[in-house]
Amino acid sequence: MVVKVGIAKLGNIASGVMAELLLDERADREDMQTFMATSGTKLQPEDIDRVVTNMKAWGPDFCIVVSPNGVLPGPKGAREALAAAGIPCVVITDDITTKKEEWEALKASEFGYIIMKGDSMIG
Repeated sequence: MVVKVGIAKLGNIASGVMAELLLDERADREDMQTFMATSGTKLQPEDIDRVVTNMKAWGPDFCIVVSPNGVLPGPKGAREALAAAGIPCVVITDDITTKKEEWEALKASEFGYIIMKGDSMIG
């Protein structure tokens, strides 16, 4: 069985370029395929929609959503849209502690998450 892993890279965060490489750095795994869709540096709704549309079309078994400030409407909407399409998500984001309620909502949600406290925007 081949597992299809989607990586939705939204905006710019240093760990964004690593998500795919951590899974298959040498591109020699035969049990997994990866696909990355990116919004570039932008987090505007039309950029996020393009990523979500491409990811849904590819149909991964699960998706890793990588973005700065994962509680913003764009990244939150992306993972919710993917989950609504039946695609489980794991969130990788940096730590923005000024929005405690939003972080608590992420931690209590159905999404897996990795919070990189030392991840700068430009690597």
